[in-house]
Amino acid sequence: MITQLIAALATGLVLLAGGNARASEPAITINAVGDIMTGSIYPTPLLPERCTDLFAGMREPLGRADITFGNLEGAITDNTADAKPCKDNCYFFAMPSDTPQCLKDSGFDVVSVANNHAGDFGAAGRRDTALNLTRGGLPFSGQDNCVPAILERKGLKIGVLAFSPSAGTCPMNDHAGAERLIRELAGKVDITVISMHAGAEGMKAMTLPPGREFFLGQDRGDVRAFARLAIDAGADLVLGHGPHVPRAMQVYKDRLIAYSLGNFATWQRFNLRDANGYAMLLNVELDRTGRLLGGQIISGFQTKQSGPQPDPEQRAAQLVQQLSERDVPGHGLRFGPDGKFATVKP
Repeated sequence: MITQLIAALATGLVLLAGGNARASEPAITINAVGDIMTGSIYPTPLLPERCTDLFAGMREPLGRADITFGNLEGAITDNTADAKPCKDNCYFFAMPSDTPQCLKDSGFDVVSVANNHAGDFGAAGRRDTALNLTRGGLPFSGQDNCVPAILERKGLKIGVLAFSPSAGTCPMNDHAGAERLIRELAGKVDITVISMHAGAEGMKAMTLPPGREFFLGQDRGDVRAFARLAIDAGADLVLGHGPHVPRAMQVYKDRLIAYSLGNFATWQRFNLRDANGYAMLLNVELDRTGRLLGGQIISGFQTKQSGPQPDPEQRAAQLVQQLSERDVPGHGLRFGPDGKFATVKP
């Protein structure tokens, strides 16, 4: 009897120690930014002197996470013969072949190629993009094969799957197909991150509308419905970009949705007036099951003459807080003056 009691107590102590060990296991930190365009060679070359100079002002916070994500807005190609048809006021982004190394040197670990500029130079441009990223050793997701990027950090597998409503990308507006893909990925990895390049564009697009959005005649998706669908299917973090301005954030089922991260490093050819020039860097901390623990919006700003620089006025963080309170009542976040945020328990 005494022997059995000692064994039971020993088992209990082991279980207790195991539980404490799991509770103390390190969290996962993820950085995320919106649109990146490092300069274009088309129609005439317009490039910074050194690509890494674009990110120098935010290099320290970019490296302050286990994984850093961004949306690569355009193609990496010198094959510009198949430029998309254009009537007027069109934009084409053909980044040079050293872009993957530049991004890696600047702190990036994975990128989305699901966006409306990934096909600026047709199928050849998309193939070149995939080839250049693969050769450069920079993981990516978002082409129409819907292959996720899977990274390993701290003993966990983190899967990143990127969607958009644009042709040649993993189709966001096929909700049934997207749900299946997300469930499959969530079953294979420990943390599932979903990227969506969606929504209307410009200053009027800061407001998060209900239902579907249209821009220039294109169905740009229902970002609220897609984000909730993604989390219901197993996603742990949903990262939006596409409107070129920040949007609201919210917590849904203990997971964070950032509806738009805006622009980040978009050399010369982008409109950077007002909130278009806000360059927010979202840093989130997740526990090892994917639940949001907290995070920070690190505010930056761009000009036509520079990449993102730290913003002492914290304008991006203040704007996201205001938009969240206005557009998503009960968003589930508590914001601090320094851009930090935490979840609010009901």
